[in-house]
Amino acid sequence: WEFRLPFADPRAPMQRLTGDKLFQLITGETDQSLRPGKEVTGKVLRNGDFGSRVKLEGDIPAFIPLRNLADEHVESAEDIVNVGQVVTAIITEVKKEHMCVDMSLKMDDFSKSASSWERPPSLIPIDNHFDDKAAVAIEAKKNKDRQKRLEEMRLMTSTTKIGGVDDAGDGTRKQVGRVSRRACAHPAFRNANNASVEREIKEGGEGMIGEALIRPSSKSSDSLAIHWVVRSGSVKVIEVIEEDKDTEASIGNKLKIKDEVYESIDELLGRYIAPMNDYVEEAKSHRKFVEMSEDDLDDKLKREKQQSPKGVFYNLCWMEMHPGYLSLRFILSSTV
Repeated sequence: WEFRLPFADPRAPMQRLTGDKLFQLITGETDQSLRPGKEVTGKVLRNGDFGSRVKLEGDIPAFIPLRNLADEHVESAEDIVNVGQVVTAIITEVKKEHMCVDMSLKMDDFSKSASSWERPPSLIPIDNHFDDKAAVAIEAKKNKDRQKRLEEMRLMTSTTKIGGVDDAGDGTRKQVGRVSRRACAHPAFRNANNASVEREIKEGGEGMIGEALIRPSSKSSDSLAIHWVVRSGSVKVIEVIEEDKDTEASIGNKLKIKDEVYESIDELLGRYIAPMNDYVEEAKSHRKFVEMSEDDLDDKLKREKQQSPKGVFYNLCWMEMHPGYLSLRFILSSTV
C-alpha cells in the first residue's frame, strides 16, 4: 500500500455524527431505554407560557406542552405543576436532532397500550411468525395491571380542578396533596401510597410479620414512612426525616428517626427494625406475656382475683390502640 500510494491516507474519512449516534453518545440513551410510551421521572425546572421545562435523569432536557399537562383545558402551567416538583410523565416523542424529549401528564396517554405507540425503526422488527394471539393476551393482562396502577397514580399525583367547585361552593380551584416519588430500587421500598402498602402487607399474610416496607410520606417531600409489621393485623407506621438529598427524587443521605441518624435504608433496617423484632420476641417469651386482648386479659385477672383475694395478679399483652407497645395489666383490689 505504501509503495502504490505513498501519500494516501488509508483511513476512512470522518463522518459527521448525526441523529441516533450523536444522541446516544451525548445522553447515553438508546431507542430501547428512551422511546414513546415509556414512563420517566424528572424535575420541573421552569414553567412558561407554552408548558413546563423538565430535567430527566442524566440531565436530559424535556418539555411538557401546555395541552399535555392535563386531560382538561389548562390556562397556566402553574395550575398543575410547581418548579422543583418531581413528576412522572410518559414520553410522546424523542427529538434527537434537538436533544430533547416531549412528554405528557394526560391520563389518556398513560392509559394507552404499549403497542399503540410508534415503534422506533432501530429496534429489532417483529417476526412474521409472531404469535399475535399470545401477544394480545399478554397485552390485556398488562393493561389490567396498568389500570390498577393508574388508579393509584391518580391518588399519588397532584391535580388542579379548573373551574371546579370546592367544599365551600365558591368555584375556587382545589389542590390535591402529592406524594413525591423517589428513584430508589431497594427491595423494601415502594413508590406507593398508604392504602397500597397496607394492601400488600395484608396479602402477604403471616409471612410479612417482622418485615418493613418503606414508602414516600404524604406529610412532606423530605420524609418517608416505614410500615413495620409487629404482628398479624398490627402495623406500626414510623416517620423518617430525610436530610442531605442529592435531588428531589433521591433518598436522603441522612435518615433520621427522632435523634438517631442512619446513612442508608439497609442501615435503618439493620439498626432499627431488626432490634425492634428482637424486642418483640423477647417480650413474647416473657413468662407473664399472654396473647390476649386487653379486655379478655382484664376478665382473666378479675377471675383470678376472685379465686385468690389476697394475691396480686398481673400480665403483659399487646396494646391494641398503639401497635408495637405492651400493656401491663394488674389488679390490686376489685378493679384492673
